[in-house]
Amino acid sequence: MDWTPRARTPWNDSSVQYAANSSGIQRERQPNYMRILKYFWFHLITLATSWLPDLKPLMRMRGFFLRPCFKSCGGNLQVARRVTVNFSNRMEIGRDVYIATGCWIHAWGRVVLEDEVQLGPYSVLASGDHKLKDDSYRYGPSALAPIRICHGSWVAAHAVVTKGVTLGRGALLAANSVATRNIPDFAIAAGAPARILDEKSRFDIDKSIGSPVREFARHGHASLARTRKGAKSSRS
Repeated sequence: MDWTPRARTPWNDSSVQYAANSSGIQRERQPNYMRILKYFWFHLITLATSWLPDLKPLMRMRGFFLRPCFKSCGGNLQVARRVTVNFSNRMEIGRDVYIATGCWIHAWGRVVLEDEVQLGPYSVLASGDHKLKDDSYRYGPSALAPIRICHGSWVAAHAVVTKGVTLGRGALLAANSVATRNIPDFAIAAGAPARILDEKSRFDIDKSIGSPVREFARHGHASLARTRKGAKSSRS
């Protein structure tokens, strides 16, 4: 039997979380007071620390106190001032994540930030939007889909990531861009809507590793040993 959730507001929707699975939509109960408590704790911490400058130790302190607000959160979270997160209980954060000044995150449809993700100033992550109803978007039904920002990716200043988008590992969404579809690993995307400007392999991206990694990928340990031996003889 098909089941369609009724129209909801942020205040009466918190007790039910929706997760897609092979059998359809699964409803997971969560105490309503816990979501409200996390909501007020987030705003209390951001308000109490809003006068502090965005220095690394202070942003780490702010991130430490905000960790209980999220569904899960790794270590070394750094959060700058004037950050807004709606439905933080549906947001998952990895390790070493940086969220810059003025970011606005709507996590109703679920948002995942993997390890070493950085969000530039005033970037927007919106996991939901509105559909037209009776010639108006104001009271139209909400459409939700999760957002995933993969390991080491960068959402630059004033960029927007819309619902259902996955930003691949080591990808860059340029400033003032709007991502409406998935961006592959190690790609650079820009524009509104964002288009792929450049896409590189992992070895081309990591210049600091150098040629021995490429040799290892092609010929294995023997070639890598020869490369190291040659480097030692050249230094001597």
